[in-house]
Amino acid sequence: MAWSYVKMSMFGTVATYSNDSEIIAAVVVQIPKKRPWGGSILGHKTYKRDRLAADRQLNQDYFVERPLYNEEHFRRRFCMRRELFLQIVDAITAKNKFFQPMTMPIMY
Repeated sequence: MAWSYVKMSMFGTVATYSNDSEIIAAVVVQIPKKRPWGGSILGHKTYKRDRLAADRQLNQDYFVERPLYNEEHFRRRFCMRRELFLQIVDAITAKNKFFQPMTMPIMY
């Protein structure tokens, strides 16, 4: 019932197109194509961020022997004590190899 309505509404009468494959092809052509998922949005500006430098800076600010920021700053930023954070990091890296730090080759 619905298919005959589509045929008649698009092509006038059923007699105009007797071949079903032509009708299906015509309907498929008119279906809008979806954009592939992912990637940047058209018109949005992308920013080049130096993520490695940001990681280094974060480690220097919070995770060295004499950090730039004290415990209060750490707790405000990460919502937990540094000791708890480091316990969580140790537990995760012990269980999952994905989270283990990569060793970078030394370039001479």
